[in-house]
Amino acid sequence: MTGANSGSRTESKATTIWPVSRLIFGLPKLLRTQIRRSRYYTAGTDSLTFHAQTERRRASNLDENKVKLVEELRRIYHEVVPGETDPEDTKKHESM
Repeated sequence: MTGANSGSRTESKATTIWPVSRLIFGLPKLLRTQIRRSRYYTAGTDSLTFHAQTERRRASNLDENKVKLVEELRRIYHEVVPGETDPEDTKKHESM
């Protein structure tokens, strides 16, 4: 038998687990407490877990998981760290 029903398909799904204990060493203190609030957080393993199956090659899916990790850390950063203060607001507060 050939084709999709042959059962010889190679599994390309990639699951990547990053323990929080390892991730927090490279993160600013402000982000450390927020990482466990991520939608990717898995309490049972105290880690961030990512899954990808969009490519046919497992290596590509592993790379996609790395991108997802970076995107999630950026999202947390932008959520937690306040943006720059508007120059007009700075002038206003200085004059007070």
